[in-house]
Order: sequence, then structure tokens, then C-alpha cells
Amino acid sequence: MAEENINEREKNAIKKVYSFKKHNFRYVSTPQIVLLTIFTCGLYTYYLIYKWVEMLQTIEDEDMGLTNPIAAALISFFSCGIGIVYFQYKIPERAEYFARKTAEDKNEERRNIRPPLKDLPLIALLGNLAAWIFTVIGLIFTAGILNLLAYPLIFAFYSWLHLVIQRSIEYTLCIEKPDYN
Repeated sequence: MAEENINEREKNAIKKVYSFKKHNFRYVSTPQIVLLTIFTCGLYTYYLIYKWVEMLQTIEDEDMGLTNPIAAALISFFSCGIGIVYFQYKIPERAEYFARKTAEDKNEERRNIRPPLKDLPLIALLGNLAAWIFTVIGLIFTAGILNLLAYPLIFAFYSWLHLVIQRSIEYTLCIEKPDYN
């Protein structure tokens, strides 16, 4: 009885992976992610959080510890960065969980897609906390001068983080890089 219930849930999960196509989730190029992160001064982060939560809610049946996409973006915006730390931890964690849950049936489709980094949720959490603490220390002890000097590094980190989280979700949903030839 329990095995049948688990197999039925896995089959439903696989069907949900294909439902992303009707929501127009697509591959996002590396230059697009990096340039939009830099030129919007980080505001692209809120859009990405919205899209990532929306993608995961499309395929998840159970409570995943995430709120609806609009609330996720608003919480991230109004919480002075704490919401971003949470969502950039939770989103890759849920994507990794779902990729493991559908691994057996999706191996053929994921063959040409690079798997996400191991321990990406932990890397995102520690990197976000370090950047947040560094920013607060820079504001308090150097009146923001240290932050101005570190902006290129912070933008590089967040561009990289957005890229690897996007690729982990694309891996989960079996979204391949389009061949433009």
C-alpha cells in the first residue's frame, strides 16, 4: 500500500516536470543573467526569486516551505536581505530534492545537462550570510567605503549565485540549452 502511494506520487511528480512547458519556463542565457544582475543593481534578484518559486510550485505537490511567488519577492525586498538569504537557500534545496525524487525516470533527459553543484543550498546560505555580514560591517565601521570597494566582488558573487541556482532549476525541469545552429 505504501509503495503504491510512493510510486503514484513519483509518477505525478514526473508529469508535473512536463507542466513547466505550459508556463513558458525556458533556458536563460549566462550573459542575460549576469548583465541583468549588474545593470539592474540587483533588482533582477527579486524577479528571479519570483520565477524560481513559481517554477517549483508548478511541479511540487507538497508544502515546500516556500510561499507564493509574489509574497516571496516582497518578503525578499522588505526584509533587508534576510528574505533573499532564505529563498536563495530554500530554492536550490527544493530543486535538489525534486531532482533526486525524479532521478530514475529523468536520467535520459538530463544526460546532456550539467548537474548542479553539490551542496548548493549550503554554499548559497553561507555566501549570502557572509556578503550580508560584510555589508553591515562595512557600513558600520567604514561608513560604506569598504562596500564601495567591494561592489565588484559582491556583484560577481551574486551574478554567479543567480547563474548556478538558475542552472539547478533548469536541471530539475530538464530544460536544455537551445541549439541555435
